Amino acid sequence: MQTPTQTLIKALEASSKINTCTDILGEYTLLEPAVSSCTFVDGSNAVLVNTPSFCAQLIRIAGISFNAQPAQEWKRETQEFFSLAKLTTERMCDVENFGTRFCCGPFDLLGDDLRQGLHAASVAAVAGIVRRLAELSMAQQYLSRDNTANLLVLDGELSAQTVAEQPALAQIRAIADGQHTILSALSKTTAFVDVAGKSIPAQLLVQGPRQAWLFRAHNATTTGFVKLHSRSQHVFKLDVAAPEQLLIAANSLASQANDAQLPGYPYGLIAVDQLACIQRAESNQHTQHILGHAEKVLSPAIASQNAHNFF
Repeated sequence: MQTPTQTLIKALEASSKINTCTDILGEYTLLEPAVSSCTFVDGSNAVLVNTPSFCAQLIRIAGISFNAQPAQEWKRETQEFFSLAKLTTERMCDVENFGTRFCCGPFDLLGDDLRQGLHAASVAAVAGIVRRLAELSMAQQYLSRDNTANLLVLDGELSAQTVAEQPALAQIRAIADGQHTILSALSKTTAFVDVAGKSIPAQLLVQGPRQAWLFRAHNATTTGFVKLHSRSQHVFKLDVAAPEQLLIAANSLASQANDAQLPGYPYGLIAVDQLACIQRAESNQHTQHILGHAEKVLSPAIASQNAHNFF
């Protein structure tokens, strides 16, 4: 008799099986890596103090630029600040940032883009929006400079996920178009599935060529999937602002994805992620510093949020 673990493993194998007969309408294009100047922008955030009515976080945004020679970095910078999101009513959340001129908000936690089912989003969820808006702000700063790179790569999506992102993205698109810079976004994770509920990136990886490639679906003009190295086992979703930019961006990213240890990962993406990363020890140090000065005032609110820690 099989153990529950063995039964689960078999079920997982069956769920992961790729149907090679599935017809995903589109075409593969083999990539021809082409070196160009690139700028990567990414960010991270860490909770410092969290309660039902307010949340303090540390936010760090990073940007790294490479010139038109492989692995030749010419500029890197970080911007970090503290952000305090606090409820002003049961559904409205205001944001105050410290250590930066960047500002945003307020946010409606019951808005269609934020609420979770029938409930308002948590005040802590606002930090992710603040970080995203700060990433777009840094991207706009890069685009506004005279020495703009040929390709600017954001982490994640190029489409707005919240109402607050829409004007920022529209402005960035307009500046990029005027600067003749390709604006793109690379998603390291994607949940795209076909009509049978199977992962589209997994199917493309199994069925596609062994070489590096771009897959463009027939019904998509500015979105494609890319395998950036022949030895890569990862497929990314790539978004651009205009259809003719998709292959150019893919070829440029492929030129950065030849690291021997991580083939298929653009080293600019790795470097900017590491530069933006906030280590747990760092965030804990900030938290302890805050509590060391205001624990008596903050303790009742924190205890109401973390009562489960006593069990």
